[in-house]
Amino acid sequence: GAYTSGGAWIEASSREFKENIMELDQEESLQALESLKPVRYNYKNKKDEEFLGFIAEDVPDLVAMNGRKGMRAMDIVAVLTKVVQNQQKKISEQDQINHKMSELLKKQTEIISELKERIKELEQK
Repeated sequence: GAYTSGGAWIEASSREFKENIMELDQEESLQALESLKPVRYNYKNKKDEEFLGFIAEDVPDLVAMNGRKGMRAMDIVAVLTKVVQNQQKKISEQDQINHKMSELLKKQTEIISELKERIKELEQK
């Protein structure tokens, strides 16, 4: 399911190699993201070099590999992508609401100014 290209490890991702393809659920992605515990560590055989990542035994089932001895970075990327996509959707929806509210506030301000002007005119009569 993988190959090297120019010295880089490439995970095979073509539809040609896959089956049972289902869209990742937003709720399970968010739960998985919230359950991830990023850590700093060094490998026992590389005491002088620090790494960032996760402990395979501690990750949520959605991103865990059989045996829980390793992890695939693409699993974490998929979870992050799904959560960020949903956040972007919510931001866009909120921007639309904010724009509408701004327009309403502008109209209210104009109406209030007109009413103040009318009251002022009536008081002068």
